[in-house]
Amino acid sequence: MRKDLSKLATVRTRFRAKVSRFGTKQTLRDTQDTVCLIDVIHIDTGEIITDHLWLNVGRSLWKLSLQIGDVIEFDARVNQYVKGYFGHRNETRQIPTLDYGLQRPTKIVKVST
Repeated sequence: MRKDLSKLATVRTRFRAKVSRFGTKQTLRDTQDTVCLIDVIHIDTGEIITDHLWLNVGRSLWKLSLQIGDVIEFDARVNQYVKGYFGHRNETRQIPTLDYGLQRPTKIVKVST
C-alpha cells in the first residue's frame, strides 16, 4: 500500500490520520519520541495511502497534547528511506529494503478527539 506514496514523492500534500500509539526510538545521542498514525488519508482524493506510519514528535505535534484516538490533519512531504537495522549486532541485522514515509509535517491541526 505504501507504493501509492511513491506517486506523491517530493510534493507537499495534505493528509488526515488517526493517532494509534506513542513510542520512542534511539538516536545517536538521545531518544526521540514518535507517534504511530493509522488510516492515513490523502485529503484531495479521500483514498487511504497507508494503513500506518510513524512520525517523529516535534514541537508542533507536542504542542497539540495528542491522545490516542485523536484525528489530525497536516501537510507533509513523501520521502523514500532505507528500512531495517544495520548496527553492530549481527543476529538482528536485516536486509535493507526501500520504503516510503512522510517527513516535515506542517500546518498540523487536531480535527477531532
